[in-house]
Amino acid sequence: MATDKMATSTTKLTHNQFVWLGAEFKGNNVELPGVKEEFDGKERGLAERMNEFSLLEDEYREVKDTLSKMGESMSDTKMLVDIKKVMKTVDGEINLMDLRMGVLMHMLWGSKMEVGGGDEKEDGGGGVDDDDDDEMIV
Repeated sequence: MATDKMATSTTKLTHNQFVWLGAEFKGNNVELPGVKEEFDGKERGLAERMNEFSLLEDEYREVKDTLSKMGESMSDTKMLVDIKKVMKTVDGEINLMDLRMGVLMHMLWGSKMEVGGGDEKEDGGGGVDDDDDDEMIV
């Protein structure tokens, strides 16, 4: 009898544990579709965010490459040095051309005076006589 009583109490205890676990399992099965739906929604959201992240990462790389190329060309002073060289050359050519034009103007004025155009009103001269000692400068 004592063993029957002990076996019965052990059986009741085991039965109560299984009944409680069975109730918990049934409750979890009822909640499972909602949890799965929530999981699927979060998984879709994660996939969308990963796609957005991928697009932003690609855009970031493009901008970074563009800025890198711009930085390289901005720090490269070779073009600036070449431009300054060309400007000095052009400036020298302009000065040389000014000098040639001055010499030409002087020669033209001298030849005008020789030909007899020494009219004081036209050239604004003060009646300066040309002594014909001008030489042609080339």
